[in-house]
Formats: sequence, structure tokens, C-alpha cells
Amino acid sequence: MVDVFVVGILVAFLTAKATAEMQATLLDGFWWFLGFCILSIISGQLLAMHKLGR
Repeated sequence: MVDVFVVGILVAFLTAKATAEMQATLLDGFWWFLGFCILSIISGQLLAMHKLGR
């Protein structure tokens, strides 16, 4: 569910960038959170593959 939150933030960011009256910037926290989501998905997949290998 965390990856859905990241996509929601990204869609809101792109929508705000498309609107002339608003300004939006992605700060460091977003990129750290995105990295956490990607690493979490990768580690989950690796653990699943390891469990199937036994």
C-alpha cells in the first residue's frame, strides 16, 4: 500500500505542475520515501524467491 501513496503524491505533484497558478517541488523526503518503497518491494521479492528455493 505504500507504493500507492507514492503514486498519489507523484500524480498530485504533476497535476500541480500543470496548473499555472500553483507551484510544486519534490523535496528530499519524497525521494527517500520512494527509495524505501522500491527497496521494500525488492526485498519482499527476494525473500519470496528464497522461501520457494527451500
